[in-house]
Amino acid sequence: MSMICVEGVSKTLLEEALFTGVSFTLEEGERAGLVGANGAGKSTLLKILASRMESDSGTISYKKGADLAFLEQQVSYGDDDTVASFLLGGEGKRIKAIQHYNTLLASDHTPEQLSSALEAMDALHAWTVRDEYISLLGEQGLYDIEERSMASLSGGMQKKVALARLLVSGCDLLLLDEPTNHLDIPTIEWLENTLKSSPATVLAVTHDRYFLDGVCHRILELDGSSLYTHPTPFSLFLERRDERIKAEAKEEERIKTVLRRELAWLKRGPRARTGKDSGRKDRIEALLASQEGKQSQQIQGLSSLTRRLGKKILEAEGLSKSYDGKPVITSFSHSFQKGCKIAVVGANGSGKSTLLDLLSATIESEGGKLDIGVNTVFGYLRQTTLPFKEEMTIIETVEEIAKFITISPKESVSAAKLLELYGFPASMHRKSVSTLSGGEQRRLALVTTLMGEPNFLLLDEPTNDLDLAMMESLEEYLTSFGGCLLVSSHDRAFLDLVCDELFVLDGSGAVTHHSMRYGEWRERQQTVSAPASREETKVSQRTQPREKRKGLSRYEEQQLAALEERLEELGVAIASLEESFSSPLPTEAGTLEERTRAYHSLQAERTETEEAWLSLAERV
Repeated sequence: MSMICVEGVSKTLLEEALFTGVSFTLEEGERAGLVGANGAGKSTLLKILASRMESDSGTISYKKGADLAFLEQQVSYGDDDTVASFLLGGEGKRIKAIQHYNTLLASDHTPEQLSSALEAMDALHAWTVRDEYISLLGEQGLYDIEERSMASLSGGMQKKVALARLLVSGCDLLLLDEPTNHLDIPTIEWLENTLKSSPATVLAVTHDRYFLDGVCHRILELDGSSLYTHPTPFSLFLERRDERIKAEAKEEERIKTVLRRELAWLKRGPRARTGKDSGRKDRIEALLASQEGKQSQQIQGLSSLTRRLGKKILEAEGLSKSYDGKPVITSFSHSFQKGCKIAVVGANGSGKSTLLDLLSATIESEGGKLDIGVNTVFGYLRQTTLPFKEEMTIIETVEEIAKFITISPKESVSAAKLLELYGFPASMHRKSVSTLSGGEQRRLALVTTLMGEPNFLLLDEPTNDLDLAMMESLEEYLTSFGGCLLVSSHDRAFLDLVCDELFVLDGSGAVTHHSMRYGEWRERQQTVSAPASREETKVSQRTQPREKRKGLSRYEEQQLAALEERLEELGVAIASLEESFSSPLPTEAGTLEERTRAYHSLQAERTETEEAWLSLAERV
């Protein structure tokens, strides 16, 4: 049964069509990822689905009686909200039942009204909501914070509290806007496991590729005002997307060819044209209209000149830093070598940003020594403080640093051309920085950071708010970067691709160095047996309603049945081709060469289908 059905939904903002005629359906228990370029309208679409914004056209229908909860990118809360009171601002029948019950107790009410409220509390297991909420906070490493104000919490802690409220609501449909932003890797893995064990239908805006692979059944892509659907894993999505882009480029070239020919016809004098040409003129106008506004925002590959490193790059000896008497970094020492690419990992609050601040000499160490090589030039992209004035335009921001920029030993470009290389078309150059989306501001910060021709990059959460195209370009740039790289990120796919060493922070101030990629280190950590953590102990104390979340969702059961049916079809088709190989002559199935290609293609599909079937069947 469908949980949500979207038909022909369109939205225009500031005279720009974000998306047109979007249609899709999510079944009960289905989990989908929503991806697209910055500014494509992903957050707007979620707000429309959550009834926080109206669409211009189209219809949205939900399963009768379904509850919906929405996690926004930026957590919203009241000025006086504590963590405890924030819970009661949530969505869903369970929380609404508590609100109604509390309202009755604080006002005049009849015995019948109170009896009805008590029945609703019992039916929805609402009496246990607070305990479940505290348990979920504990699973994320947050203890005894119920009386703390929401405003006093860090961005990561606020996101964890908002996730706990959303998950305890028991809603049938969860709309998540960048749920992994501001979370550390352990919490992201916890969230993945929690969503996979939940019966809820999920639509998540995310560019976390491991999250998409681990949680989502399929990927919805907003591109060019249209919505496309793709299967997972992410690698298959990339293949299908590239096939579509190539086909669209081919069609675009065909249209341009036709348009050139038709415009040439139009320029000919009236005598050279027939009298029956009004229809042809209409077609030319339609072709011209289809090309309007098609200014490329494609990132053409990041470029910057990198200064040569000297013999001595950066030597750290005994660096330490504490805040409010608590050690954050203790006696850190390391000699950085040419070409090193090191990932900095650890839980939120373990000191990752502090370590980058110490090594870039942004803050002073409380002891030890930092020796920076004479040829070492830092480029530091900080997590929060962006290096520009929001009242300035994009072009002014870049030209304030330089009007012409050297991007290679033989090539210099203007500030305007550099912006185009980074996906900012000329039509955007006079826009105020304050009007840019989070991803566009992050991209502009990368431009200004690389303009300094650094040979030692320190990047603190560089992929936050970036779309997939920019992330791919950044990864390509960093893998070929000839200088040193130190990067803190919660994006596991990004770390695995770019970095081959690790600094692991345990939260006590200690930093350990490992000569391996993050994925390999994580696998080793998981194979080491350890006593049950406090969080794992609390999982076993969950109340009965949450313990029922086992096995396959209804959507996954349907998917399993479809996979079994497809395996039978593939078996029949493969057997038929094998039988046909006894004759080298052409058959109804084609020539021997065509049958051989089809045979190998079906074999590959069967292997892929069997793997998908096994991953579901093992959970039955």
